[in-house]
Amino acid sequence: MLDEALAWARRTFDTAIVSAPGGTVHDEPAFPLIAFREIIANALMHRDHASSKPSPPASPS
Repeated sequence: MLDEALAWARRTFDTAIVSAPGGTVHDEPAFPLIAFREIIANALMHRDHASSKPSPPASPS
């Protein structure tokens, strides 16, 4: 899941063309991918697995 999210981010995030001191250029994402990776990793690690189970039927009041 994490790899798919990072691949999506690389395809989707805006980029800027940045010049390096040696005259080379490269694309730089508008949002740091390492920060995005941390956000997704934390969400995956701390997700509530109980919420994926069906809820018991509500009892009549």
